[in-house]
Amino acid sequence: MKSYKKCGAPKPSHLCQSCRSSYLAGWRSKNATYMKSYYRRNRARALEYSKRYYLAHREKVNERNRANHRLTRLVHGDALRAHKREYQKANPDKSRVQDHRRRTRLKGLTGQFTEKEWSALIARQKSRCALCQRKCKLSADHIIPISLGGCSYIWNIQGLCPSCNSQKHAKLPKGAQFGLFDRPLAMS
Repeated sequence: MKSYKKCGAPKPSHLCQSCRSSYLAGWRSKNATYMKSYYRRNRARALEYSKRYYLAHREKVNERNRANHRLTRLVHGDALRAHKREYQKANPDKSRVQDHRRRTRLKGLTGQFTEKEWSALIARQKSRCALCQRKCKLSADHIIPISLGGCSYIWNIQGLCPSCNSQKHAKLPKGAQFGLFDRPLAMS
């Protein structure tokens, strides 16, 4: 019987980790079509098994996923950042909405808006700032600021240019006469 070069164990027996990995990789490449057809035939059973395993070992699986994520970011960090920059350049509106949703989720706020709603808002404002009417790249601004009880639903969002957005900061719009729980009228 043949033996492995690294550990000297006879093939296929309980192997050292590196030999086992190389053996399984070779087996998978030789039997790729078999594995695909097996999975197709037993998909429901495989999914049920995966679900049961995850529920029984949730902490272990999550920790392994976090470790793999950290390792991937450590090894491929530059490539991932470059890919993200390219994506953000190609899809600026989508990226802006995704960033806003992430910040909303991290702060534990209510409401969120979609890319479609944001695009409709920009079209309604004709790509002009809601305050100075200058045509430029708009950033999402909360009409009722988060710090004063506002939410992140689209009816509480307006497009402002960066300078107007930083000037407005966490203030209510001039002449605002609505209570904390009232929906503001569309401001354009």
